[in-house]
Parts: sequence; C-alpha cells; structure tokens
Amino acid sequence: MKELLLNVLFKHSHCIWFAAVLLIFSFSCKNTDQNKPPQTLVLKNVQVISMVSDQVELNQCVVIKGKYIMYVGSCDDAEYPKNAEVLDAKGKYLIPGLCDMHMHIDHPDVLKVNLAYGVTTVMNYRGLPEHLILRQRAEQNEIFSPHIYTTGDYMEGYPATVPGFLSFDNADEARLAVREQKEKGYDFIKVYRNLDTIMHQVICDEAAKNDLTVVGHLSPDISLEQSLAAGQKVIAHTEELMYHFNNENDTTQITELIQLLKKYQATYTPNLTIFRSLFLQVENLDSINQQDYLKYLQPAIFQSWRRRYNYNHFRGMMWAKFMRARFNFLRAVTQQIKAADIPILTSTDAPTSGAFPGIAVHNELREFVEIGFTPYEALKTATVAPGEFIKQYVKDADHFGQVKAGYRADLLLLDANPLENIENTRSISSVIKNGVYYSRDSTDKVLNHLQHLYEDVDQIVRAIETEISNENIDAAKRLLTEAKNKYPEQTFMGYYTMWYAGYRFLYDDRALTENPEQADLALKFYQLYLSEYPKMHGSHYLVGMAYKAKKDTLNAIKAFETSLSFHPFNPYARNQLKQLKREVEE
Repeated sequence: MKELLLNVLFKHSHCIWFAAVLLIFSFSCKNTDQNKPPQTLVLKNVQVISMVSDQVELNQCVVIKGKYIMYVGSCDDAEYPKNAEVLDAKGKYLIPGLCDMHMHIDHPDVLKVNLAYGVTTVMNYRGLPEHLILRQRAEQNEIFSPHIYTTGDYMEGYPATVPGFLSFDNADEARLAVREQKEKGYDFIKVYRNLDTIMHQVICDEAAKNDLTVVGHLSPDISLEQSLAAGQKVIAHTEELMYHFNNENDTTQITELIQLLKKYQATYTPNLTIFRSLFLQVENLDSINQQDYLKYLQPAIFQSWRRRYNYNHFRGMMWAKFMRARFNFLRAVTQQIKAADIPILTSTDAPTSGAFPGIAVHNELREFVEIGFTPYEALKTATVAPGEFIKQYVKDADHFGQVKAGYRADLLLLDANPLENIENTRSISSVIKNGVYYSRDSTDKVLNHLQHLYEDVDQIVRAIETEISNENIDAAKRLLTEAKNKYPEQTFMGYYTMWYAGYRFLYDDRALTENPEQADLALKFYQLYLSEYPKMHGSHYLVGMAYKAKKDTLNAIKAFETSLSFHPFNPYARNQLKQLKREVEE
C-alpha cells in the first residue's frame, strides 16, 4: 500500500505554498508594457487564424478595446479612434491564446512562466484560498499571469491517497465542504481517487444543488458509468481510463467507453505528455531534467523531478516497459475518442515531474498531431474547446478561445503558421492577455529574471536538503531562516517531497518510531516544515504525529486541534485526537 501511495505522490508532487507569498507576488513590466490595457489597440495587416474555421484570413485588422475584441476584418473598413495604439503585424499570424485545462499553481511563479509561453488561461486542479486572490489579481491585470479558473481543494475519501488531502469519512461533512467551496467562490469541485460510490455520489449531488461541476479523478472502486451518472463531467487523466479495461490489449471495451462518454456528455483531458514522461523518467531521466527551460522552474518544485527524490526513476525497466505499452494503448484510445467528436481539452498536470509549465501545452499539441489530429484539430483542444467548456460551466464567464468580435482579447502573435506545422505555436512574437500587449522582449525579461533568481534559490534548496540528509536539522533551520529573510516570496521545501522525506525520522518499518532521538529529529524536521506551510492542515497533523512519537501527549493534542482548525472534518487528526484524549482520561 505504501508503494502505491508513493507512486501516486511522486506522480502528483505539487509544492503547495502559503498566503504570505501573495503579499509579495507581482510583476510590473518595467520599461516595456503597462499593466493596464490601452484604450484601443489595433493590429494591422495580420494573418488571422480565428479558429472559427481552419482558414487563414489574410491582411486583417483586429481592433481591441479594453479587454475585448471589437472588430476583425478588412483594414479598409476598420474604425478606431485617432489615439489608438496601432501595431503593424505584417507577416505575423494571430491565434487565440492557449489554455492549460489541468495544471497546478504550486507557486505563483508558474503563472508567469505559463503566460510567457503563450498560455493565457489555466485551470488549477487544487484550489486553496490563496488561489482565489491570485485569480482576482490576474483578472485585474495586477500580476503577470494567465486567467485562472480553479477547483476547490481535493475531495478525497478516507483513508486518503495522501493524509494531507482534504479527506472525509462522513457524508454530511462532505456535503458541507461542497457548500463551503461554493461560498468561497471556487469554480469547480475536484474529486480524488479514494472515494467510494456513496461518498462520490453525495459530493456530485451536493455540487449539482449548488450549480458546481465535478471534475477530477476516477476511482478504481467505482465504475466509469457510476462516476459519469453521478454527475462527474471531466476525466482528469488518460491512465484512469484503464479502470474500464481489463488490460493494455483490451480493445473490446473502447466502443462502450465512447458510448458512455457521449451518453453523459463528458469531457476528456488526456495528459499524454505527463504520461509519456513516466517511463522516460526511468529510461532516460536526463532527457527530461537537462532541458534548457528548466532553469525557469521554481527549485522547490524541481525537487521532485531530480534523481534524489524522483520515485518513478527507481521503479525499474520492467515497469517502464509496462507503462510504455499502456501509453501506446491509451494513445490509440484517445484517437478513437477524438474520432467520436467527444470534447478534448489540452491539459498537462504541470508542474508535476516531466511537465514543464507552458512548454507542456505545446508538447501536448505535438502529441495530438502525432496520433492523427490535424494541427487545426489540435489547436481547438487548447482554444475553442476550453472556451466552450468554461462558458458552459462557469456562470457569467467571458467568451474566449476564438479571434472574434465580442470575445476576450487573449491572443498570440506568431512568426509562423501553426496550421502548417504545430511546432509553430512556439514561435511567439508577442502575447496579448486581457487586452494587455506583452512583446517578446517583455516576456523574455520575465523569464530571465526568474533564471537569475533561481540560480541562488536552487543552491539554498540543495543546501537545506544536504543538512536534512545529514540529520543536521538545526543547520537546515538556520539556512531556511536566512533564505526566507532574503527571498520571502520563495519556497525552499517541496510540499509533498518533504512531507515524505521526514518519514525517515517519524517511522520505523511503518510504525511510529520508538527511538527518542529519532522522534526528536522528526519533531524538529516537521516544525521546520511547518514554518514553510503554516496554513496547511497536513503540516500541523505531522507535527502532532511527531509529538505523539515523543510521548508528548498535550502538545500532540494541541497540534491535532490546530490541524482541525484548518480542516474541521479531517478524519486523520480527529481520530488521533480522540485516541489521545481517551488515553488522558484513562
């Protein structure tokens, strides 16, 4: 069971960060672009790929006022004020901005990287209160960021895949949690894989009552039809379709699968790029980790990519061979889903190891073309389809995803035609998001700033790791304190990576350690971890477990009570608390 949990962990290792980051996170485009859109922006002589069709409209004029496209057509008929900002886009190709419909905001910096690589809309698949603030700031152009749509926190069963998830063992409490996510303003409800049939049904039922759409994982214990009939509208990972098949050679169930997706009007997010990376992390990890753009990845996120903490890397060649065969089977399934006209959304699961923010969207488009999509069909999954999906399921959402009057001005100017070669989506000349124009020089400055910053941050992250590995927790604490004073907006310990790194101190052969010295190290380590994640219920739970290992019952009780203040329904903390209070009474 522990091996299964670790496999899931490292496949979804997301470095969750805390609210203090938001007080600092912002980016002003100094010396180039302004954060407020001009009154009117005009692109003249541009080749428009509107995505209304697969045709290129030559020498067009696009008029943008504020955040919306007002006109697309002949320059001879275009009307705009004399004080408009006019840009000659001769030789450029204009397409809608790209979307990543399954990613994680593990640190605010991943938003910057996404926008720099042409991703103007993201859907965040684990929502925390901090993300709601970021969503608002992104919408108001206060930060350099795509538009953000977000689920709430994971809705998970008990026992959970990881104890730090928002798990439930009581249906009434799960219903209440759905209502709370609605009240806080999350756009979707996300279900995770350890829900049983009843709990999944309860969550979907309550979501429907509150006009929220359920997205997320399938469960191996619930049939595909049960999940879809309950109201789940999105299947988040291609590999979870395997719950519907007997094995990698079972083509007999594909027709039934497609019928079910059609019957319940489900949407499919394949995540092929991240699935390909799984066996590559065994076969040739360097081919992933030595790519040049990784210099723009926040170093605490990169922890789970590196050999030291990359669990997939050590799973062996037989596992890699098995996963490669499964990947090829699921590519064939995706081909048939596409042929059946079932909606497909470009999605990456970035920044999970193997999926780099922004770049992974372009890689996913390449995956689609390699299995038979035309470039136009591939582009639709990252433009038109996301726009239609959000418009259908998010109340009062803007139209976006096409170059069309009345649509949100999220656009990319490219140097080459992506309908001729899908790789040309990478030839970004400039980005327009919410009507704000960012030149290539401007976006490059964003990336160069991150590269320079991360050169130092990476050294600190690795130094802290070394001290922890050497059991010098006090030295690690000093390094972390100095680092937070120098870079208060940065994270230096990956959330899930370091969660499990501390198990070497907390547990002996899956049981809570009885060794006093080891228990002391566990407490020091998780107190250090808590200083990075003070608002996560899981951090306080782990501190409580460390106090329990030290036989410090009163402080353990306090820690579990604090954990429950962040997640009142947490069965892990609640059960520990009951047990300890019972022991005190006895």
